[in-house]
Amino acid sequence: MSCQFPANKTITATLQWWQVRDTLAQNQTCEPSSLRPNIGGALLPFIFVIIQIIVHLPVIIARVARWEDVQTLSIFLAIFNVAIVAQGYTSTNMAPEHVLVWSPMTLVIDAGAMLQLMVLVRAVHPNWLRELRGTFRHPQANPVELRPLVPGQDTDPNEYPNPPTHNSHPLFVAFVIITSSLLFLAIFALQVAGLVASFRNPPGPILASWCSAMFGHFGVAELDLNCNFHPVTRNVHNGIGCIDLPGARQHTWLIVTKITLILAICIEGVDALILSFVSLEHSWWIVQLRRPWFTMIFGLTMLVLILVVGTMDAYSLPPGISEKIWLIVDTGTEPFICMSRLSPAGLRGQLIGWLDGVLEGWNGIYNGSS
Repeated sequence: MSCQFPANKTITATLQWWQVRDTLAQNQTCEPSSLRPNIGGALLPFIFVIIQIIVHLPVIIARVARWEDVQTLSIFLAIFNVAIVAQGYTSTNMAPEHVLVWSPMTLVIDAGAMLQLMVLVRAVHPNWLRELRGTFRHPQANPVELRPLVPGQDTDPNEYPNPPTHNSHPLFVAFVIITSSLLFLAIFALQVAGLVASFRNPPGPILASWCSAMFGHFGVAELDLNCNFHPVTRNVHNGIGCIDLPGARQHTWLIVTKITLILAICIEGVDALILSFVSLEHSWWIVQLRRPWFTMIFGLTMLVLILVVGTMDAYSLPPGISEKIWLIVDTGTEPFICMSRLSPAGLRGQLIGWLDGVLEGWNGIYNGSS
């Protein structure tokens, strides 16, 4: 070790450098361990992002070609993602150090899907309210028979150019229009709330908590190759110890969140204009133009970005710490220093950090009784 400290260098409230420096010559070693993010310190685990991409990709293709067939699936996907983001907001209180958990960047695809349903279903069923009232007045009648007829004449085929399909019952149409409208408003509100939170100035430097099982074995401080001491806070219930490091990833992701949410809101506005004013019959070659193209492309791009960054984070140590470290151990008798090595968290560590952040608000239900 090349670090030089004065003898009275304070390590903890009850420990100074002179009490442990002589044990360096003993070359003691500790078992290597992984370093994982603490509560709320990890992005959406890449395995979940891969599942989202696998699910969303065929749904997006169907929304381009036959959007009527994936109305229910699109709604349930949006409900799931809205619930996850809302739970993340609640559990983390949208604190800057937990931005990796609460950043609502995954909602862009769902915003476009709800816009598409909200606008196109109303375009196909402009009289959905009248048809819904007719269903309650004449529950045994077919929806087509509820449309007014001129006595002695058949219905004008040009009056209702969109005959009912397998999913055009007035109750289902009303469910899709109302639910998609409410979900879009909820998504927009979550995005605005996230944008406002990303612009809040933290009271001080952002610190991120990182934990290791090695730190929990009577570790009181960690010393890295940069000659920085990091006091260890032990969590007896979980059998780990944690240190605070500069929140470089959190700071970067706050900037990314600001930029992407501003772009997302603008893109959703453009898609709303396209869906509202482009004709249903308007196409380019065989591609229907009346689709939320920008939110679909931008939403997929966000998922790919989270996948790439999340995978890199899972298999690299955070800035501010070295792979080779020294752990100051105090068992209550004679303190000593041992050398060890840290490894990245991997998928398991990422899962724990993200789930702890999202579900921390469940208290005893998630953590059990301590």
